[in-house]
Amino acid sequence: MATTFLFDWFVPCPRGLEAPLAAELGEIGAKHVHGSQFRTGKEVPGGVHFRGSWVAGMAANLHSRIARSRVLLKLAQGPYRSEHDIYELAYQQQWEKWFSPKPLKSR
Repeated sequence: MATTFLFDWFVPCPRGLEAPLAAELGEIGAKHVHGSQFRTGKEVPGGVHFRGSWVAGMAANLHSRIARSRVLLKLAQGPYRSEHDIYELAYQQQWEKWFSPKPLKSR
């Protein structure tokens, strides 16, 4: 059986639309993604967190009307006091896991 990796996602929205967005994400998860691969998380001012597979992130991006095509994948987290802390956190990431210098082959 193949292992499905789960990721942490954040879907921003205009303030005041967090509850409708959370409901919409739940519907997207039920309709387009197996329930075990999609879990709507905490509503915060300006957006909703969820945990799910790569397919879940793509389904949210494609089907959400409230998110307006902005579904963000959380790659790292850490404390910060200034922009230098954010730069260091970004610098420490293994970007080669996400991007390849090799060109894509056309079919």
